This record gives sequence, C-alpha cells and structure tokens, in this order.
Amino acid sequence: MFSNYYALLDISQRDRLTGLLNRQALENNFERIWTAMARPDAYQERSDGRRSAQADTFWLAVIDIDHFKMINDTHGHMIGDEALLLVARLMQNTFRTSDLLYRYGGEEFVAIVTAGNEAIARNIFERVRLAIEAHSFPRVGKITISIGYAEIDPDVLPVEVLGRADRSLYQAKKDGRNRVYDFEELVRSGIFPSPSYGDAELF
Repeated sequence: MFSNYYALLDISQRDRLTGLLNRQALENNFERIWTAMARPDAYQERSDGRRSAQADTFWLAVIDIDHFKMINDTHGHMIGDEALLLVARLMQNTFRTSDLLYRYGGEEFVAIVTAGNEAIARNIFERVRLAIEAHSFPRVGKITISIGYAEIDPDVLPVEVLGRADRSLYQAKKDGRNRVYDFEELVRSGIFPSPSYGDAELF
C-alpha cells in the first residue's frame, strides 16, 4: 500500500514527456533548499572568526532551447518532442548526479546545482551548453541552448532568484543565444541595476 502511494507521489512530480522533475517538484524543493540554507550550521567559521558561506553554494539556472518554435514549425511537433526529449537526456547525462533538473514548461528547464564559487558554477553550465551544441539531432541537426543563472541567497525569495536567472536568460537570448550569463556578472558590468533587498522582482 505505501509503495503504491509513494509511486503515485513520484509520478505526480515527473514530467510525462521527459521524465524529469516538474514545476510542482521545483516549487516543493524551493522551501527545502531555502530552509536548509537558512540554518545556522549551513555556515562555517573562518580563521578570522567571521562566518563564511558553506563550501557548496546553490545556484539556479533557467535553460531554454533556442529557436524551438522554428523546430516545431519546420519539422512538426513529433520531431519537436523528440528533440526536447533528447535535450533533456543530454542534460541529465552532463549534469552531475547531485544536481537537480526540472522541466519548467515548454522548452524551458530549471537546474539547481551546488558549486564552491561562481567560476565552478559557470563551468557546470558551460559544459551542458557545449554538450548540446556538439550533438547532432536526428532530422533537426544542430540545436543550441541559452542559460541564465543566479546564486541562491537564503535572504532573497525564490521568486526573485528565479526572476534574476530568467532576466539573465533573456539577456543571453538578446545577445545572440547559445551562451551562458550570470546575473551578478551582468550587474557588475552595468547591464542590470544592482538589486535592492526586499524589492520583489516580477517578470
């Protein structure tokens, strides 16, 4: 009886086409991750007595298949679904087993990874982008993805972090697609204004 119950729970949190975790599962995990990061033991003391972030910081990325509507319009929805499934599998195989990958909706995905710093996080997302770019898809040929990501701050609401990653994705699309953009980097370069704590970002 309990095994059937848990099987149903698992199915309800999976996307039917790709088998990835779905949007509902993402929203459920938001609360767990933010709660875990807000715990006092989620930080460690540095030699100077100040608190520093734990070795593994969380990063959230919004990933979008470039020109996906064109794939559907040119080849039909069956080929589009096949391409979407293959992209999902390639990402699953390229992300680490500890990383979380969700189908957010349509051709959009969300990934949550842990990394010691921004350079490591960027390397993870670049590796995924390159894996998609290097693959030859049946009937379609080449497919690329764009990625925008942001560091997860326990003092910032999940909707704001998601919004920051989404804005970074939009900028990547605007600048030519097939690229990876970090929110903080865009702030430092002056492309985005510095965010104010407590100000909700709605996109």
